[in-house]
Amino acid sequence: MAGDTADEQMRANASTVLERVCDFVHQILGEYVQSGRFSSLIVQKTFELAAFLVRAVNHQNWFADHGTCSHVYHIIQNQTLAELIQCGGLAVVSGLSRNHVGNQAQLGDMGFCEWICQLLPNYPEHQLLQRGGLETIRNLASHRENQDRFGRLVACTSVCGLLRQYADDVQLQTIGLSAIWDLTLNCAHNQQQCIEMQVCELIAAAMQRYPEERMLQLKACGAIWCLAANQQAVKEQFAALGVCALVYAAVTQFCQSPTIDRHIGFQALGAIANLALNHAANQTRFAALGVCEWVIKMLSVSSADVGLQVQGCLTVWSLASHNPTVKSRLGMRACEQVCQALSRYADNRDVQYRGIGALCALAQGHVRNAHFVGACQGGVLICNALAAYPADRGIQEVGFGAIFAVGFSETGNTVNNVQLAEAGACQLVCRWAEYHPDDPALQVKALGAMLALVLHNPINHTALSEAGACELVCDIMRKRANMREVYESGCGLIWRLSMYSEHNRVRLMAAGACECVYEALTAFPHDMGLRPKGVLAVIYLSHYELAARRWGELGMCHVIHEILSHYVGIPVGPMREAVGVRICQAVSALCGDPANQQRFIDLNTQQTLLTLGTAHHSGTPLGRALREAQQAIEHLVRPASDAGQHESVREAARMGQWDEVRRLSDYLVSESPAWAENSEVLCCAIAKNHQEMAQQLLEKPAVRKTAHTLGNLALCLAAKQGFVAIVQTLLTLSDVRANLVNTTAGLENEVLYWAVNPGHLSVVKLLLQQESIRAAVHTQDDMALLIAGLASHWPIVHELQACAILLSPHVRQLFCKQPYLLPSPSAELALCVPYHIPISLGFDTQYATTLAELQAMLQEMGYFDVPAFLQNLANRHRFPLEFPESLIDQLAQSVMPTVEALLAPYHHLDAVTPDTPVNLLWYSQYVASKHLMQHPNVRAVIGDVPTVLRSLFFMARDEGADVALSGLYRAMDLLLKPNERVPFYTEVLNYLYSLSVDGTDIWRYIREWLPRILQEGLVRSYELTLFDLSDPVVQECRFALCHCLSLLRYPGQDPKARTSALGTHAELKQLEDLLAWFHSVDKINDAVAAFEMKVHV
Repeated sequence: MAGDTADEQMRANASTVLERVCDFVHQILGEYVQSGRFSSLIVQKTFELAAFLVRAVNHQNWFADHGTCSHVYHIIQNQTLAELIQCGGLAVVSGLSRNHVGNQAQLGDMGFCEWICQLLPNYPEHQLLQRGGLETIRNLASHRENQDRFGRLVACTSVCGLLRQYADDVQLQTIGLSAIWDLTLNCAHNQQQCIEMQVCELIAAAMQRYPEERMLQLKACGAIWCLAANQQAVKEQFAALGVCALVYAAVTQFCQSPTIDRHIGFQALGAIANLALNHAANQTRFAALGVCEWVIKMLSVSSADVGLQVQGCLTVWSLASHNPTVKSRLGMRACEQVCQALSRYADNRDVQYRGIGALCALAQGHVRNAHFVGACQGGVLICNALAAYPADRGIQEVGFGAIFAVGFSETGNTVNNVQLAEAGACQLVCRWAEYHPDDPALQVKALGAMLALVLHNPINHTALSEAGACELVCDIMRKRANMREVYESGCGLIWRLSMYSEHNRVRLMAAGACECVYEALTAFPHDMGLRPKGVLAVIYLSHYELAARRWGELGMCHVIHEILSHYVGIPVGPMREAVGVRICQAVSALCGDPANQQRFIDLNTQQTLLTLGTAHHSGTPLGRALREAQQAIEHLVRPASDAGQHESVREAARMGQWDEVRRLSDYLVSESPAWAENSEVLCCAIAKNHQEMAQQLLEKPAVRKTAHTLGNLALCLAAKQGFVAIVQTLLTLSDVRANLVNTTAGLENEVLYWAVNPGHLSVVKLLLQQESIRAAVHTQDDMALLIAGLASHWPIVHELQACAILLSPHVRQLFCKQPYLLPSPSAELALCVPYHIPISLGFDTQYATTLAELQAMLQEMGYFDVPAFLQNLANRHRFPLEFPESLIDQLAQSVMPTVEALLAPYHHLDAVTPDTPVNLLWYSQYVASKHLMQHPNVRAVIGDVPTVLRSLFFMARDEGADVALSGLYRAMDLLLKPNERVPFYTEVLNYLYSLSVDGTDIWRYIREWLPRILQEGLVRSYELTLFDLSDPVVQECRFALCHCLSLLRYPGQDPKARTSALGTHAELKQLEDLLAWFHSVDKINDAVAAFEMKVHV
């Protein structure tokens, strides 16, 4: 305690002394201003002392409070002072203004900006003074008003001129780039000045000239960040100068683990983000350089740094915008890291805004990434942010956009659609869209989000309706009249809301939906994007009779008639035919009101339909629709319908009134079998977790007949809930099974994702019994595997891996996240890939799920497999997404020594082909010990064995003849049948011939291989006469053998003479002669060797 008190007393004394020194400096400068009594030398030294003192913030404050800035300004205005005094004054001004807003404003108001811009041209060759001037400009320009002052004074021109003049002065270059950064930050006028002075070339030249200068690279990245913010032309210039590569070079030098330079990383992320934003070419350049992987790594290693998390999310957002290639490159790891940032910093507005923007960019139009976002619970995180920041327009806008991108069912993401709805997206979108009534851009996004939630998912209709979507869409369409985007999305939403719900039709009618759709179709009568949605809204809303009547009063019959008339005399393609069918259906729907029938008669619509009908065969969909529309106009009385009761059973299902569903469905089964026109009632029962009700419904033929509708939604929901019995029942229906195959390309296994994400192993096993799903998993679909890994459902990963036999290279990424998922990775690391296929058990699969099991498995060659991620464990330098050091240490102590030994041949593996083995002997033992030659899909698992062996033999030659020949000798024993070996004997003999030409003694190799060739290589017999076969392969082998033996017998003979003596295909007699010579010499050699050994002993 006494020591602490003494330290505090010492600090207090020091502070008092320094304050007295500040007062002394102030008095000297004041007296000089008033009387000039001190010499220039004293003023110079006083400036030096003041420059030292202002390094501390409290001294900056002291000088500001006592008016020292004014003294300095009056002194340095004197043009007769020596240059050193001017430099000293600049140092004081620079120190006073460094990161001190008050002094920056005070100095700017005094006229320091003008004085510096006048001073620098007077001393063009004074490098020290120019450097001090640049530093002062940089510090003063941090204040917004001073930025404007410097802009009027054309300070940017001076700074660029100095950068050009002093290109060899690294310190001046660094300060100048820093000045450019501060002058152009959020100041368009100064940015334009710098661009006109060709600042892009200056920045690129400085970065290229001084790649090792950390501070210069930092300031250059900051300047690029500012200049590229809103200037598309600047991005083009930077790209042409190779700045993308220069920025990446800076980050690879200063931001590599474990020594990551946080400051350069922050500025570089900003520069990359602005260079890539809305610039597809730069996005592609960065992807090719490896920036995507680096950004993901930065997000991973900087999880505790909120600033880097913000910048990282922003960079992902910029890189992924509008570029499918880059979206794929970022992929799963980017989705995962952004979601982790959103979860970790839920209370940070910047992280939420940029993170949700990144998810939106990653998922927009990219099915795989949208699934990854859902697997990482991205929908829940988006909804959490919307709920936490209701007044934040930015978060609401990107949130609505993300809901559309992540949940849009047309891209196969119905599973995300349901996740968003369960997180409250329906209520949030409606509530916050009303919260911002005067923001047109946000309301357009809100319409898109609502449309995504309701599209192909009738379960969300009720939630949206209860949240006020019917009234909201009409209100937005009225307020944003003549906005095409609003009209198109609004008509689409009205169509979907009115499609299945009479309750929604009533609410939409009361809210003015008829008027809104009518205004949209009349405002944009020829818009082919809006027209189909508007016509569909007319069709479904007209199921409510009052709506059909209101359409007629508004003049919708005339609008539909005019649209129909456009088709007369125009060739109709598939797209136009589909729209034509809808228009005819609209005519039929409007005729539900007798007054509209009369209106169509007055418009002579029948004649138009007749004219179109003659041009189209009655058997086509359009021909049938035209005929039905004619009949609808002619029948003045509408046939009786059970539509009301049909609607009642659906409404009861939505409300969970199951007794009412049973009563109505039992009645309608006998009275109107068409009551289940789609699977909505069944879907409601499954979604509301009422398994018994779903089973009862599936007993009704009408339900089974339509269970496949809505894109197999009933099957997907049952898989999500884990209802094994219902999944089993649905899979017995032929239409459901057909839908598993007849889907959009690439989405065959969407139903599998529904079961994988919540972790229902029994359902996954059941689904994998379907041939179409198994085929997709086996051939190319690793999405389900990755989703299971992201959710840590390792038994499902095992099941899928067994089905697929081989792992996709993407799967190694899963194991980077293990430390974040498992509490004790050293004990629980789930290495799910090693498998064993014992021949006695057929083709079974076994796995190691703990380190202990893995260690036991590694002891036996027969149990060991080497997928790509395990190879990368053995060679950390090639692994782009590194494990935390703690996990690597744990692995090194337990598993790594064994893995390293077994994977030693793989250390030089090309990173582009991580699954290609390079060691001949290891490959052969691996294939043989696992009985893979008997695998039914052997070529898919290990390739064409003879081709692989030939390639490996050529590669093994680089390691020497002993390795290559001994490896091939063993490989032929293990893997090749006798009739497959002759070509390899030819390869060996030709190789030996080339070795001999190079001076290598091949005698011992011939002695090793010749007995095998004679005894085994000719398949049917050991008789030499079989070399006389006409088979070209055998003849080629005979010629190669004669060539080698002749080379041994006549080592000095000219190659041409030897070839001439043997001919094109060596005769059998020549071979017999050479073999007789070889055996006689071989016996002599053996006798000599034995005698020498005896003498030696």
